[in-house]
Amino acid sequence: MRIFFLILFMDLFILTQFNFAQDIFDEIDKEFDQLTQEQDDLWKTYAAEIEKTWGDFERSTEKKWVEYGQNRRAKSRIEFEKGNVEVAAVADTKSGSDMDNARKNLINQIKKILSDDNESKTNVLENQVKFSDGRIVTKENLEDFIKVEILPKLSSDETVTGKDGRKRYILKAKLPVVKNHVLVRAKKYLPIVLKYANKYLLDPKFILAVIYTESAFNPLAKSWANAFGLMQLVPRFGGLESFEFVFGYKQKPSPAYLFQPEKNIELGTAYFHLIFNKHFKDVPDSKKKTYMAIASYNWGPHRVRKYIINKYDAKNLSDDEVYNIIRYRSPNVPKETQNYLERVTKRMPMFNPFFK
Repeated sequence: MRIFFLILFMDLFILTQFNFAQDIFDEIDKEFDQLTQEQDDLWKTYAAEIEKTWGDFERSTEKKWVEYGQNRRAKSRIEFEKGNVEVAAVADTKSGSDMDNARKNLINQIKKILSDDNESKTNVLENQVKFSDGRIVTKENLEDFIKVEILPKLSSDETVTGKDGRKRYILKAKLPVVKNHVLVRAKKYLPIVLKYANKYLLDPKFILAVIYTESAFNPLAKSWANAFGLMQLVPRFGGLESFEFVFGYKQKPSPAYLFQPEKNIELGTAYFHLIFNKHFKDVPDSKKKTYMAIASYNWGPHRVRKYIINKYDAKNLSDDEVYNIIRYRSPNVPKETQNYLERVTKRMPMFNPFFK
């Protein structure tokens, strides 16, 4: 009887502790959702202010960083996959003083995007912007670049009408970028990738291909699904699971945390480690396991388990059969995931030059 009551007491104690922990996790969820709502409300207010001047508000995405600076009088757009960099500023009139102020705002915005003054704390265009003669723009020659390459080519032919009903004149400049800008950015983050790929026994070319596909090596990436940073982690899913694995306690990483390249890559590689060694630990190491992991990163490991591994007994199929099921045959796999698998696998060889 004593043993019975002892077991009953232990069961009640464990249940109480479980409920207590669950209450903590629920509170974390509630606080995170509240913070997200507050940020969304602030964002809508900010967008409305932008629209007064620029007419439309352009959002940043996974592979495009848009910033409005200089008291919202200047705008920069960096398209990381295409290699387009454009900076603009508005003037209320074509008078000398208004145009002079617009030129100053445009110059200051150029200097800002060519610095580490952003949420990632890194120069996202380092070694990528060039002079017309091919020289790379650096801190030391930036003033010369602006004087020679930007100011003489400014135009003010375009206009924009803001939501406040006023027409403004736009000064616009396009910054020339090196052709191999993707590999230049990849090389910048290669030491971090090597550090954590080695730690978690992952192929660094695989991680580089994932980063290219997710963000085109844009550390300020943000998707419609609220995924952030180089490896596009969603705080409440992959971010939460990987953070708990790395640090030993449950916490959703903030967007500011995930915009930092090393922290993002650390959690992203940790999440792949969990996919390989926790979610799919019953699948033998093979190419097909990698295909499943790639699909899981985009679609979720539980869906891959349900619709690929269980439905097709994929553990007993060949590598090519699993690839074809995910890429072509399964009616359950979204088109995005099908294309994601193809892009990641095809992009791995482009990083071979880093490992010769």
